[in-house]
Amino acid sequence: MKKSMIRNSIVMAVIAVVLAVVLALYLRSTVSAHTVPGDVYTASAQGFGSEVKVEVTINEGKIVAVSADVSGETPELGGKHGPELCDAIVSAGTVDGVDAIGGCTLTSNAILNSVQDCMDQAGL
Repeated sequence: MKKSMIRNSIVMAVIAVVLAVVLALYLRSTVSAHTVPGDVYTASAQGFGSEVKVEVTINEGKIVAVSADVSGETPELGGKHGPELCDAIVSAGTVDGVDAIGGCTLTSNAILNSVQDCMDQAGL
């Protein structure tokens, strides 16, 4: 095999691995499996770099699941802390008493406002 063919094969393998990692990270930040029963509500608000879309599952008047598409936000700020904020909202069962995360205030406020909009849709 020629050296150029070997080099090209290695380059293509590296590119494939990089693309697989990027795809996995993207899917991890945007896909959520709903195994919790309840009614699902959606809303969105402007974050720092994109429209943040939120999906909230409410069962018996309580928030049981929250997911937010923060893929358009700064990865190390809103992209990193968005899921943490969603977990805090689920733990609290509401947005009341849940504070925005420093460093990603715009993303946090977009999530909090969208979840509140979903709660309003549910009549909570």
